[in-house]
Amino acid sequence: MLIKTNTESCLLLAICEELQGLDSQITQNIEKKLMNLDPSHSGIIHQSELTYLLLKQKIPLKLTSLSCIFKSFSDTNNPEKVHYKELLEFIQRATDGHKHHLDEAEIWDLESVTYNDSITENQKDSWLQRFQKMEMAMQMYDIKNTGYIDRDQAKRLLHNYSLIFNLNLSPLKINEVTRYSQQEGKVNLVSALQQLKEL
Repeated sequence: MLIKTNTESCLLLAICEELQGLDSQITQNIEKKLMNLDPSHSGIIHQSELTYLLLKQKIPLKLTSLSCIFKSFSDTNNPEKVHYKELLEFIQRATDGHKHHLDEAEIWDLESVTYNDSITENQKDSWLQRFQKMEMAMQMYDIKNTGYIDRDQAKRLLHNYSLIFNLNLSPLKINEVTRYSQQEGKVNLVSALQQLKEL
């Protein structure tokens, strides 16, 4: 499964700067972890599992960029799953492409890169800003834009993102909110997130 060349070129240009300084070893580590989660070697995996690993490994991609990449590499028969090998190869090409452009231009301002990386690493977002990042991440799993996702999936994602974004959401509150915001086993995202925000 490959994305079209023109779409690929646009995405490469869009995420090239975001992936500046990414160690190629990280994508290799992620692929090994994903292969363990894919014992049947199908080559596809659920977006939630891949998102969790990418965020845990601190891949510096904006959630909007990640959403576009997921759509480009989504499985035709199951849009909630992505072809992870091709996706990671794409990220690797974007990383290598950025380094190649740096080499051609002979830009070796490593001190500046280190300084920028330090600012990014140490920047402290407010709780609300971190919560908004979680909201954006959660919306990515509403593939059909129904406003609902499965309750079990919602609980798992909220627990994971609470840890990733350091939100300190109470597991008890997450269970309560997903229970009261659900209908026929599916959680209303807007309602659930609003309730958690107001706690």
